[in-house]
Amino acid sequence: MTIYPTPEQAGALRQLGMLRTDELPMLAAQWLVELDSPALRRLAGLDGSDGWLIDKVWPQVLDELGAAKVVSEVAWNLAITFQMAAWRAGDVCHHGCTSRGDSRLHRQRLPASRTRGWASLRVG
Repeated sequence: MTIYPTPEQAGALRQLGMLRTDELPMLAAQWLVELDSPALRRLAGLDGSDGWLIDKVWPQVLDELGAAKVVSEVAWNLAITFQMAAWRAGDVCHHGCTSRGDSRLHRQRLPASRTRGWASLRVG
């Protein structure tokens, strides 16, 4: 089962460098199943190699879908929530988020308030 991030989660993943520019048009196409906006349709029609145009349209997409820009602490929550859902679904490499995200999680310092209680998390 493939899990796709919500617009809020995608904004967070993008902000944290866990979602590449060339991955956004395909994600936009997936969102068109349930969401719609002029910028979303435009993004879905772009080629992944149109990086500068994708980066120009991306904020418009988030704005039209009502996905507010998130602060970094909230971004970590959204990104981790998505990555855990993808991992549980067995979709650990979708958009490369988990493989790229893991290395970024190790290199960047996660706020202490976000890691409190992780030792007691149960998986499965």
